[in-house]
Amino acid sequence: TETLFFTTAVSGENISVMNAQTGGLVAKQKLNDNSLNVSHLPTGIYIIVFDKDGKQTIKRFIKK
Repeated sequence: TETLFFTTAVSGENISVMNAQTGGLVAKQKLNDNSLNVSHLPTGIYIIVFDKDGKQTIKRFIKK
């Protein structure tokens, strides 16, 4: 409910978090470790886009 932990090395990657229902950008930052604080986000479904060296990986998560 407060922190997302990633099992692959994502430190140094740029990420964008978007609300899956509205498509609105809710966060954009560069990761310093393999976790992301999501405590400020309201309950809902989100899309997270990892961007490293021009390659994008898109994942979905549910914030409870």
